[in-house]
Amino acid sequence: MLERCGTCAAIWVGAALAAAEPVYVAEGPELEVSGRNAPLVITAANRDHRGKCGETVRFRVDPVAPPPGTAAVRIFRWVNLFTRTVEDHGADRPFTVTMSSSHPAHLAVTGVYVDASGKEIAPPSRLCPYGDGVLIEPDRLGPVRPIPGDFDAFWARELRKLAAIPLTATRRTIARTDKWRGEDVEIPAVDGIPVKGYLVMPPESAERSLPAVVYFHGAGFKSAQLRTELGDRAIVFDVNAHGVPNGMPSEFYKELNRNPPPDRRTRSGRDDREKSYFKNMFLRTARALDFVKSLPEWDGRTLIVAGRSQGGAQALAAAALVPEVTLCIANVPALADHGGAAANRRPGWPQLVPESDPKIAAASDYVDVIHLASRIRCEVLMSAGLVDTICPPASVYLVYRNIRTKKHLTLFPRMGHNAPPPAADGRKRIAKEVKP
Repeated sequence: MLERCGTCAAIWVGAALAAAEPVYVAEGPELEVSGRNAPLVITAANRDHRGKCGETVRFRVDPVAPPPGTAAVRIFRWVNLFTRTVEDHGADRPFTVTMSSSHPAHLAVTGVYVDASGKEIAPPSRLCPYGDGVLIEPDRLGPVRPIPGDFDAFWARELRKLAAIPLTATRRTIARTDKWRGEDVEIPAVDGIPVKGYLVMPPESAERSLPAVVYFHGAGFKSAQLRTELGDRAIVFDVNAHGVPNGMPSEFYKELNRNPPPDRRTRSGRDDREKSYFKNMFLRTARALDFVKSLPEWDGRTLIVAGRSQGGAQALAAAALVPEVTLCIANVPALADHGGAAANRRPGWPQLVPESDPKIAAASDYVDVIHLASRIRCEVLMSAGLVDTICPPASVYLVYRNIRTKKHLTLFPRMGHNAPPPAADGRKRIAKEVKP
């Protein structure tokens, strides 16, 4: 079915089976470089059906508004965002670029204006390049590495270790209105790094009366957010990713991002599953949910997790590790397909595994959300950008493939690693689940 609205198209892949045919709906004007507002527009001509191996995929390149000094349009043809070819074209008229693949893959074309010396002119955001992409028979994509035989036993053991740590939360009220109360919360977790976040909920509520929503953060050191939009009718817990103090001056977080502590670096312990930083991060997500479940006001029925990028990976891990989760929203999730480079695919952020390091590859298997996905018991909503070089769409699709419950995946052909528009990022579904 083909339906076009506005200037861009998004692919919605829905239903319980990954083989469902895509349906096209509008992306919306909120995207950073979509449609006629972009100075360089690249559009896949045959996006109205699922790409097939061996088929020619045509991309129309339209130099809408070349900046002064433009000498050419530099085009990059990408296969799995891993290999690319480069060529220059004139910027005076639209032209067509073609690609094909004999095997399942993600094909993308991106471009930029260059001057006579070959230097880029006013390049787009690194997170959202000018371009478009197509998945070729994605249901035939497969993970490079099998799930470890002791995967379930490993996580069961780690969760038992977590459960042995007393759930003694420290709560401090930091804001209050007649509709909600905000608290700074600290909860002991693993390896001496606590869970830290902001809790918002009504100041007075009966026991077992409130649904709960837990938000997780993307990469970087930052404070938790005081999310008050649902705080008059739900438990809302926003968790900072690294267990650092909340509410500090911006320079505090800038310095942490410049010089992360040795025990909180994303590649810390990546060659040892016992010491992996992301193993402990995922355990902190489980501990955050333990805290929410312990609140007498939680209704025991609705427990939603949500996040984007690294936060999307945390949401997926939480849904896999905590059976009470009822809905998972994971936008452009990271930490997937760690072994992808061995299959000439760009892995998801943070690209943990060097191409020829079996020890790191084996340790990373335990924190690959592709493997965790098959343990999820709740409904999952996901999104991916088809020119996302940070969390490539093939890695996201492989996560989607492994989810065995009700699931939906929205693919935005022109979107890079930025947030989907509000109409497609899950917030409407959250509002519906926690309606007054």
